[in-house]
Amino acid sequence: MALDPTVEADILDWIGAADDGEDIDATYALRGTVEATALSILRRRRATLGPDAWTLSGDYSENDNGRTAAWLDAQISRLADLCGLNLSNLPTMQVSRMERCGPRR
Repeated sequence: MALDPTVEADILDWIGAADDGEDIDATYALRGTVEATALSILRRRRATLGPDAWTLSGDYSENDNGRTAAWLDAQISRLADLCGLNLSNLPTMQVSRMERCGPRR
C-alpha cells in the first residue's frame, strides 16, 4: 500500500530527498508516525555515513568538512526533542538520603 502523499511529503520535509534503497513505506508501516519514520531514516543515514573527505588516485578529492554529519546530527536532535526521546534535555532531580548517627532505638 502506498503512503498518503501528505504523509510522504511530511517525511521528506524532515529527511530531504529519498535515497535509492530507502523504503519509506515499509519504515512508516513499522514505525507508525511521520516523526518516528523520519528519525529512523536519519539515524540509519548517520550510521552508514562514510568519511567526510576522500581522494581518488590524486586526480579528484572531495571534502565536506563534516557538514553532512553536522546536518544529520542537528535533524536527529530536533526530531528526538520533538518526540521526547532526547534524554539529555530532560530536567534532572537530585535525591538524597538522611541518616541518623548513633544506635537505633
